[in-house]
Amino acid sequence: MSLAGRWRRFTRSPCPAVTAEPGPARAVNGSPNGAGGAPASSAMFRANGAATAAMLRRDADGVQIAARTYGIRDGLVWPATGCDIVMRILYSAALYCAMPFLFARLLRRGLRNSAYWQRIGERFGFGSRVGSERGCVWIHAVSVGEVQAAAPIVTALGNHYPDETIVITSTTPTGAARVSKAFGGRVVHRYFPFDLPGAMARFLRRVEPRVAIIMETEIWPNLLALCRAGGVPVILANVRLSERSVAGYRRFPGLFAPALGGVAAIAVQSGDDARRIESIGAPPGIIDVTGSTKFDIPMLASVREAAAALRRTWGSSRGIWIAASTHDGEESQVLDAFELVLERLPESLLVLVPRHPERFG
Repeated sequence: MSLAGRWRRFTRSPCPAVTAEPGPARAVNGSPNGAGGAPASSAMFRANGAATAAMLRRDADGVQIAARTYGIRDGLVWPATGCDIVMRILYSAALYCAMPFLFARLLRRGLRNSAYWQRIGERFGFGSRVGSERGCVWIHAVSVGEVQAAAPIVTALGNHYPDETIVITSTTPTGAARVSKAFGGRVVHRYFPFDLPGAMARFLRRVEPRVAIIMETEIWPNLLALCRAGGVPVILANVRLSERSVAGYRRFPGLFAPALGGVAAIAVQSGDDARRIESIGAPPGIIDVTGSTKFDIPMLASVREAAAALRRTWGSSRGIWIAASTHDGEESQVLDAFELVLERLPESLLVLVPRHPERFG
C-alpha cells in the first residue's frame, strides 16, 4: 500500500500530494545521500509533510485525541500482544525506579546551567495548555543540532499552513534557546517529558497534537504507545542510526520492534540508515530515504564573510582541524591525537568546540 493509502486510514480527506510507491525503503529525492534532486526537506515534506497536511485537514471531531482520558493505567496498555504489554510494564517500572537518579542528574546539571532548574514541571508533563482549539503539529528536537535540522520542516509547514500551531519540544536549555532564536513567536516551546506513562499522558492532554514529528532517532515506547492509542500519527524524520545504537536496540526486541510498528512514516538520511532501522523492527514499507535536512539550511552571506575573515585570521594556508560537539573527557583524547598530527604538520591548528556551551570556559 502506498503512503497515500496508509495515510487515508487516518483521515477522511484525500491525500493526492503523496505519490511514493509501495515496497522497500526508497530514495524520495533521487539520491540516497541527499545530494542532487530536490532538497531533503522538500522530499521529506513531499513524502511525509503532505501526509502530515492530510492530518491537519481532519474535521473537529477527528482532531480530538483519546489522550483526554489518558491516565497511568491507559499509558501501560499497548494494543498488541501480551508480550508487548509485559515488556512495556517492565520498562516503565525500571524507568520509575531510575527517576531519583535522573532527577538528581537534572539538578546536578543545574549547577552548571541554572536553566535546567527552570520549568521542571514540564519534564513531568505539567504546564499550560497550548492555546489552539484545533490541536497542533508537534515536533520533538532533542537539542541544538536537531532544532537546526527541523528548521526547513518548520519553514515548509509554516509556508503551506500558516494558521497551524507548531509546538517544539527539546530536552536541553540550549535547545530551548535555539528554538527561541530561530523561530521566535512562530512556535511554542515545551520541555520534553520523561517517558513515564503518567507524564506523557499529561503532556498529550495539554498539547493535543494531531501529528507528531520526531527528529533524528528518538524511540520512546510509552510515547509511541500513547500516540498510537490516541490516533496520533508519528513521523520519524531525518533519522540516522549507528551500528552501536542498533546493537542497543536489538537487546530488547520485544520493546522497540512493536514501538516502531506503530509509527506512520520514517524518513531516513541514507540507505544504510534504512537497513539499520528495518533490522530493529521498522516495517520496510513506511521507510523513505530523503537525505539530511541540515543540507537544506541556506548559508547567509554574512556567515560566509565571517568564516572567510576568521580563516584569514588563523592563516589561509595552514591546516585546521575542528573537533566539534565534544563531551567531557573526549578533549584529552583529541589532544593526544593532535600531538601526533603536530609531529608531521607543525603548523596545524586545532579548534575545540564542546557540545555544551557551559563548558566553553
